[in-house]
Amino acid sequence: MQILLSSEKQKRDEILHSGEITRFFLPNLTKTYHLNFYGGEPLLSFDLIKKAVSLLSAQNKEFKKKARYSLTTNGSLLREETIQFLHKHKFSVELSFDGLAQDILRKKGSSKKIVSVIQELFNFPNIHLEINSVYTPITVDLFSDSMRFIMALGVPNIHFSLSIIDPWDEISLGKLEKELIKLGKIVLTRYKKKGDISITNFKDFGKKGIFYCAAGSNRLAITPSGNIWGCYLFADYFKGKENLPE
Repeated sequence: MQILLSSEKQKRDEILHSGEITRFFLPNLTKTYHLNFYGGEPLLSFDLIKKAVSLLSAQNKEFKKKARYSLTTNGSLLREETIQFLHKHKFSVELSFDGLAQDILRKKGSSKKIVSVIQELFNFPNIHLEINSVYTPITVDLFSDSMRFIMALGVPNIHFSLSIIDPWDEISLGKLEKELIKLGKIVLTRYKKKGDISITNFKDFGKKGIFYCAAGSNRLAITPSGNIWGCYLFADYFKGKENLPE
């Protein structure tokens, strides 16, 4: 289950005042279930996250369930109080960080801040950290060196993504091919030295078969207004288009 968070107070209050949504879902969830908070930036609604976890802590006992929490964040609002809370409740944290490309498409100067956050999170063993790095045709030249840089920080799990918003022309795709070859050599060298690799894209998790979208199958999204969607993409895509045949 995923909860889409908003910083708009009026929308937050619609979901804060009762535990009806969680009580609706819990009987139908598996004994151990996964709850992901994401946005936008979910830590803009940190009070809602604390409220949801508090509600579930009580309701899990009633329904004999166990929650595994995760949070997707850009790291800009990770403070001591927040980190202590995530540690206490054993959160998985997916931190958006683009390595050497961070200051190009994201906020200038944010790279130094995120590196310090990563180093701080290492002090909290209950927090499972994964970095998500996104690259575009503009930043593709920094792809392999960025992966090397993040691995050198000691991050145990790094996932890279390629932008599906920006068009990749033949030149960009040629650069991407060269960067992937370079990255392959970097990862192989690391494996020979350390016996493992940090990049989750290259790890074999033992699951075989054809990829499919799990939306509506084992994933549901709750919007700030309390609507339930099979896929978080639908909520934004269809906003303001409710009366259209589509």
